[in-house]
Amino acid sequence: MSVRQTITDIVTEQDLDVVFLEPAEYDNAIIGLYWDDNGTPHIAYDKDKILDMHIKDGMSEDEAEEFFSYNTVRALPYMGRSAPIIIEVMKEEKAIE
Repeated sequence: MSVRQTITDIVTEQDLDVVFLEPAEYDNAIIGLYWDDNGTPHIAYDKDKILDMHIKDGMSEDEAEEFFSYNTVRALPYMGRSAPIIIEVMKEEKAIE
């Protein structure tokens, strides 16, 4: 079963909605569900995995970051109360000391 189908089944059982990022290839960057204080589920995506997809499609790192910021991050506020969240996974070289 795909991650998309698993999440859809989970929220449908509870009569809730979620918003998936498009294109569907972004499903490979899903790292889980986040439930806010109101019990609303949000799909959590790994930012680096999304950027890596764009880089593999031929974008430079800067182009991938700009494309993602402009086309995805800026759209999040318009996706409603179940909008996805983007997680920047802290790796050792990114860790804040």
